Amino acid sequence: MNKDILVNLNYEVMAEGRSDHEVVEIIRFIRHAKVIMCSAMGQQKLVVDSIHAGAI
Repeated sequence: MNKDILVNLNYEVMAEGRSDHEVVEIIRFIRHAKVIMCSAMGQQKLVVDSIHAGAI
């Protein structure tokens, strides 16, 4: 759903992560990427780890 919204707004979606570990690897691989991160409540450690890996 989020991907469809972004594509309709003319953004290019280069990758999608299905787990926190997958997203961290994507961030490390595609350093110039802008990252949109959606997380459920209670996932503060995963959010912090992603930010440290470069998510904004």
